[in-house]
Amino acid sequence: DSTKKTIQDQIQKQWGDVKFDVIIDDGLHTPQANADTFLNLVEFLHDDGVYYIEDVWPLDIMKDEWNHSWMKKNPTKYNMEKWNYFESAIKDYNIKRHDLRVDSNMPDSYIFEIRK
Repeated sequence: DSTKKTIQDQIQKQWGDVKFDVIIDDGLHTPQANADTFLNLVEFLHDDGVYYIEDVWPLDIMKDEWNHSWMKKNPTKYNMEKWNYFESAIKDYNIKRHDLRVDSNMPDSYIFEIRK
């Protein structure tokens, strides 16, 4: 479970002091899980590596989509408090956003590309 701190010990036990060129978060797709996974794994990223978070719900720009059925069913997971936590986790990094929502017609077709 990449959202738990124990993932760090598991990685070190399996591979030692490994550094990855690329890390892709394709996990739970909630702001809290995205933030926790990032905070737990970013230390394993090479200084020139890239960290991708896919299928993000970009709540900061989804003003017209708050009525989406998934968000209405899960208000404790998809809210601005959780989004702010996610943004605070990545704020000190170089971030590029890839908005694929129009092409896919899916509200979570959004990718964060993060570099140190």
